Amino acid sequence: MAPSASSSAALLHLIPTRRATYNKSRKGAQRALNWPFALASSAAKPSPSTIHPDHLAAAGFHSTPTAEQPTRSTCFLCEVVVEEWAEGDQPLEVHLELNDQCGWAVLQRILTTWTDGLREKKEWKGAWGERGEWWPKSDYMISAREASFEKGWPHEGEKGVPTKEEIAAAGWFFAPGRDGDSDDQCICPFCTRTVEGWEEGDDPV
Repeated sequence: MAPSASSSAALLHLIPTRRATYNKSRKGAQRALNWPFALASSAAKPSPSTIHPDHLAAAGFHSTPTAEQPTRSTCFLCEVVVEEWAEGDQPLEVHLELNDQCGWAVLQRILTTWTDGLREKKEWKGAWGERGEWWPKSDYMISAREASFEKGWPHEGEKGVPTKEEIAAAGWFFAPGRDGDSDDQCICPFCTRTVEGWEEGDDPV
């Protein structure tokens, strides 16, 4: 049985769910809502398109098309809307230009920036942002990490399990695994270490 629209919406914090929204094939009068660009891509032969759904989903977007704007996309977390995409657009950069307070976009930017060389090259100049906003204990970063728990966190209200505020304060943000098995996985955006399987009595530090 195919998942209902409501159940799919509840799972939009998962990258595969967001990616799947671009694969919908509509017929007849709704055909204009189909994603208008090539969808084919694989690990061995990734799509060269900057706006391939793999990139859009990773940047937090899911497909919310209209007949006039079939590429219209919405962030699952901050709900910012991009009405139209064009080849050459960088999804994460566009996301941050529209809302530089979105927790998902902010943390993906940190992951991307540090993975692309800061950690290995130890190029500390500018590593914490222009105003120091990327410093792990800054209010900006703490707020971003806390925001990541707003959608889909499976331990909400569980007695004894560290609260999302405690986990965020310790440097982690919520980023469930792509395979669907790590539904409470958290990542440190700077060292990229992951932790999952949170239980009663765990110390997030």
